[in-house]
Amino acid sequence: MLENEEVTGLARIENVKELISSLKNFDNATTFLEHISLVMEVDNMNNDDTVYVMTLHAAKGLEFPCVFLPGWEEGLFPHQRSFEDKSGKALEEERDLHMLGITRAKERLIISCADRREINNQWQPMCTSRFIKELPRKNVEDDPACSVADDFTIADFSDKKALESFAQSVDLITIESENIPCSAIDIDVNFYPGKKALHIAQNRLREKDFIRSLSIKTAEYKSIQNYNELLKSSRAFGYPTRLKTTEMGYDGKGQYVLENDSEVKQFASFDWNTEYILEASVDLLKEVSIVVARDKNGKVAFFPIAENYHVDGILDTSTVPAKIDSKLTQEVQRAAKKIANALDVIGILAIEFFVTKDNELLVNELAPRPHNSCHWSLDACNV
Repeated sequence: MLENEEVTGLARIENVKELISSLKNFDNATTFLEHISLVMEVDNMNNDDTVYVMTLHAAKGLEFPCVFLPGWEEGLFPHQRSFEDKSGKALEEERDLHMLGITRAKERLIISCADRREINNQWQPMCTSRFIKELPRKNVEDDPACSVADDFTIADFSDKKALESFAQSVDLITIESENIPCSAIDIDVNFYPGKKALHIAQNRLREKDFIRSLSIKTAEYKSIQNYNELLKSSRAFGYPTRLKTTEMGYDGKGQYVLENDSEVKQFASFDWNTEYILEASVDLLKEVSIVVARDKNGKVAFFPIAENYHVDGILDTSTVPAKIDSKLTQEVQRAAKKIANALDVIGILAIEFFVTKDNELLVNELAPRPHNSCHWSLDACNV
């Protein structure tokens, strides 16, 4: 180094010594090079509105006013390879990365995931990353409508002032879940599909009493408020029976299948602080559902009837149209129209039916909202 340019050569030697000295602070050359890369990126960053694209690893030590984290889908983040690591270490490493990405944002963080992706020339549905579900709910604006709405309100249903303010800002209100308190819509506003429909659908006992009042059949049922009533009614119905909470509960939650007296006896010391409903078993052939739409003039239209298949109490597959004859199809539509008219529905109403092996039709439950057995209509129907 000293032969031709003595001064330059000496400087080079000093640089090498500094490099060797710096390396002592790192476990290996890889971590050292990552650090150098990070320092260079920081030095080159401007204080303007430039958008920087970088890996999560490269973002260590940096902060930005706004951070975008795309691709939060199962199989992508966390990656499919993490699922193959039985020790769980790979998944934990990706979980650490997700926390790293989140903490890069000083003011606003936007996380996105794709509903579907084109893979090998085929569109495939994607599942939301488990990491999204681990985010603290109080800090998350996760309703997709927030990203496209001119204005939105985030408040508790019990916040009367916020509800009234929201009602004054819109022409009408509708819902996508029946499990909101009726008091939340006890305000002066056009509410669809209707307050009566919401009130009836919120309570299984009230729901079945209403359906029976229209001379429409349901499974046999009984209001249960204590252990003795449960034992007596279960024996009267014949096992198996199904005990359900009258309110809340979905996808099999809040339900107990009772096969014999011994299983009933586990409820002897049960905390009967709320009302339950006991339903007799049904000689089930299949479950079908229909969504009926009704306007303010009473005109109705029907979506095609779906045949539903469940796994562990959760809807797994819907086949459309359902494999039922024309007579049963007409019976389903007549019952749906009768219920929608009686509730004075303006909007849509979903109705689940049991079809018994004797081809008898029984109403299971109502849902005054877009029902999961009709989500296919987004892509398959001209609406």
